[in-house]
Amino acid sequence: MKTADKFREYLFALIPKEYPISGIPLSLKMTDAHRKELIFQQAKFLKTACEYTQCQPWVAYVAALKHLKLLEIYGIETSTFHEISDKEYFDAVQKECQDILTASGSLLDEDTTSNCERLVKIQLLWPSLVEALHVVQEARTLDINSFDPLMTKPEEKSFINEGLITGGPAALISVIALVVTGAKGAFLPVTFLALAIAAAVYFVLTKLERDKIEELKRKYAAFKRLHLSYKKITSVFKKPLGFDAHEMAKNFEVCMEELQKLMNEREILASTYLEPYT
Repeated sequence: MKTADKFREYLFALIPKEYPISGIPLSLKMTDAHRKELIFQQAKFLKTACEYTQCQPWVAYVAALKHLKLLEIYGIETSTFHEISDKEYFDAVQKECQDILTASGSLLDEDTTSNCERLVKIQLLWPSLVEALHVVQEARTLDINSFDPLMTKPEEKSFINEGLITGGPAALISVIALVVTGAKGAFLPVTFLALAIAAAVYFVLTKLERDKIEELKRKYAAFKRLHLSYKKITSVFKKPLGFDAHEMAKNFEVCMEELQKLMNEREILASTYLEPYT
C-alpha cells in the first residue's frame, strides 16, 4: 500500500488497534526495535503531512498533534533510546513534527484548532470510551441504574443459629412430654430429632428470604466491581474530554447518551476535517 494510503489510515485510526502498520504492536511493553520502527514510520507520515501544511493545514495539524500524543501515551522520548544515533534521529523527527504543528497551527482559527485537538483526543482515548460504555451496559443488565448513591452492603444473617433457636421450643416440649410419660431412655434421640425437624421446617420456610439475600450479595459484589472499573476507566478521559464522570454516575441512561455522543463526535469531526481532503 502506498504511503499516502497509509497516511490516510493513520489520520482516521483509533489507537492502538487501528494503527496502520500491523508489525508494530503499540503498547507500553514494546521492544526497542519496535520503538525504532514506530519512529521510522511516523517520520514517513510527517513527511506526507508536511505537504498539507499550506493547502489543508488542519490535516497537517491533526497528523502532527497525533504523533506527539501517540508518543506521549506510550512513553517514548529521547531518553528511551540507548544509541546516540537513535537519539539524534528521534530528536530530528520531533523537530520536524513541531515545525509542522507550528506552521499549520498558525493558519488555523481557534475553533478549527480546538476541533482538531478534540478529534485526536477521542481517537486516542477511544478504547476507554468503549470500556466505560460496556461497564454501564453491564450494570444495567444487573438492574443497577447508577453508582451514586452507593449500594448498601446486605446485612449478614445467620439462618443456622435462628434455626436452632426456633427448634428450641420444640425440643423443650419433647423433653416435657418425655418426663410426663416417663420415657427417660428416649430423651436424647427424641430431643435431637425434634431439633432437626424444627430446623428443617424453618429452612424450608425461609428459603425465599435466603435466596433473596444471596441475590443481594451477588448484586452488591457486582456493584463494587463495576463501580471500581467505572472510576478507573473514566479517570483517563474525564478531564481531556470534559466528561463529568461523577454526575454521569447518578443516571446511567444519561451516561450512555453522553458516551455515545462522544463516540458520534469522532465521526462528525473526521468527516469535517479529514474525509474531504485525503
